[in-house]
Amino acid sequence: MPDSVPVAVRHSRVERLRLLSDRLTVQHSARFIGRTLPVLIETEARRAGDGMLYIYGHTANHLRVAVPCPDLDRANGLLNRLLPVQLDRRDGQLIGDPVGLPDEPPVLRPDLHVAVRPDPRP
Repeated sequence: MPDSVPVAVRHSRVERLRLLSDRLTVQHSARFIGRTLPVLIETEARRAGDGMLYIYGHTANHLRVAVPCPDLDRANGLLNRLLPVQLDRRDGQLIGDPVGLPDEPPVLRPDLHVAVRPDPRP
């Protein structure tokens, strides 16, 4: 097309928009540092560059959070569950320190299509 924007200009504009998006994301997420929010754990455990084991999820307001987890079995048992975490920022990402890991894994109820916690009452 004769009136198209040159490739170099397009790449420059995309990079400027990406940097703006990154800056706005950091500003938005900074408002939640120190708060405890439920995080839906969505990925299985992965080792990060620092050697730590993390599970990843999102808050209800779409913040991506990495949650350190002590062992692989426990981490993968939290998949698709809400976990209360206190938000902090380290190395440019949100880290959620678990407020309390559940003691018992959920019981699968295929008839209800959900996992439920055992009733703690005797």
